[in-house]
Amino acid sequence: MPIQILAILALSAFAAGCDSDPQQQLISNDGTQSRLGKTDSSAPGTDATGAVDTAIRLVAALQMDARYATRVDAVIEATRSHPRLWSGRENADTAELRYKLARETLLKRKPQVLNDVAQRLASTYGESDLQDYLAHLKSGREADHPLASNVDRTLTDVIWDALMMVSVEVNEQAEGW
Repeated sequence: MPIQILAILALSAFAAGCDSDPQQQLISNDGTQSRLGKTDSSAPGTDATGAVDTAIRLVAALQMDARYATRVDAVIEATRSHPRLWSGRENADTAELRYKLARETLLKRKPQVLNDVAQRLASTYGESDLQDYLAHLKSGREADHPLASNVDRTLTDVIWDALMMVSVEVNEQAEGW
């Protein structure tokens, strides 16, 4: 069990070091940098309820629900080379059972994970930034908004976080196999 906790902490530290702080700067598709949500009343924390509601609408507008299973599969595939995340006997059959169980568990937790995505977006970006992106989506121009890649990365990051917790449960269950 301590090795699993260390693996979770190591992956969390690695993930935290890979991304710049989205509250500090965003790099848009044209390579320019901008600060969002920090100098006006739309700063995170000023109207948490409004920001959460807007983030929930944004998650729905981006159809993250439909992309969720594909992203879960991609994250699990990316973790196959992390033996500390998937500790235990590593024959091919056992490993596949672990991945399958983790996938099933994450799919069952989809509503909670998508809610966590909305919460993280609301706590990271100001309500006005989220509303601006939502309006941008409604005009049919998803990819060229400065928040597009950061919001998409948030979905992946939250799934990674959920997978780390699920992997502990899966590894504990696998001990009895």
